[in-house]
Amino acid sequence: MQVVISILRSKNHNGLFKIDLDSNTIVDSLICTKHNVPIPEEEAELFYGIKGITIHNGLIYCATCRSILSSADFVNVNPVAINIGAAIHQIDYISHGLAYCSTDDNVVRYLDNDKPIFLYNGFSGIGIDINHINSLYETDDDIYFTYHNNVYAEPGMICSMNKGIIVRNLDKPHNVCVNHKNEIFVCDSYNLSVSKYDNQGKLIISSPKLNGYTRGLAINLDGIMVVGSSKRETQMPSITVLDDKFKIQKELLLHMIDNSFTGEIYDIRIISEVDLGLSANFKLWGKPRTKK
Repeated sequence: MQVVISILRSKNHNGLFKIDLDSNTIVDSLICTKHNVPIPEEEAELFYGIKGITIHNGLIYCATCRSILSSADFVNVNPVAINIGAAIHQIDYISHGLAYCSTDDNVVRYLDNDKPIFLYNGFSGIGIDINHINSLYETDDDIYFTYHNNVYAEPGMICSMNKGIIVRNLDKPHNVCVNHKNEIFVCDSYNLSVSKYDNQGKLIISSPKLNGYTRGLAINLDGIMVVGSSKRETQMPSITVLDDKFKIQKELLLHMIDNSFTGEIYDIRIISEVDLGLSANFKLWGKPRTKK
């Protein structure tokens, strides 16, 4: 299996990396610095890495704090839409177009060509980034979101456009994903785990504690989960593979590939096969893998 990860807060490794989890090797990489990303000078001066990533029509789309870029070849990065958000977090293609969580603004927007269009306003809060809306996932009849940063004096929650609040008292959640049974997967980041809830918000199962702050969740057709985690105090990122029972199958510390590798994994996508963590693949939940 091959995955793409985004890295930020690294001294030498900010950017995109394609990693083969069978051979434990970096297959390709695109190192991004303030000098080679096509973003405005005022954003470039504060550039500290690549954030949310998604895949659509063979292109990898990635976010900086205020802009969205794309790459087809891990050589060049091209502008998609510049200066369109504030502390952009997760991005994903939904039925409206390329959607993104503009976290400091507490809104979700999508792009009509390169024009940002309002989609969803997060719960009101006092102050910038008070609700930290950071992740979205679209099913056939709803769109789900994660929040944290003292939402209603709670550490984090999952809600949807149609149902309102579903899951409460998560600790800094990220990377919501929903299957065909309306079961909700999420990185419970500050608890260092991944959890699954039913559609009433009842916990079904959680993983063991992983190597750090969990952020980045991809799922294949067999229910195998690939999770990014990072020790934030030491900037040591790792990738964990969980089976469909949430048991750890593999842990890969990235400094074992390259002993200078530091930073935080911000997002992760499966690139060698179907990734159900992408909203565009929701219709494939519950479908058997095609035999070769």
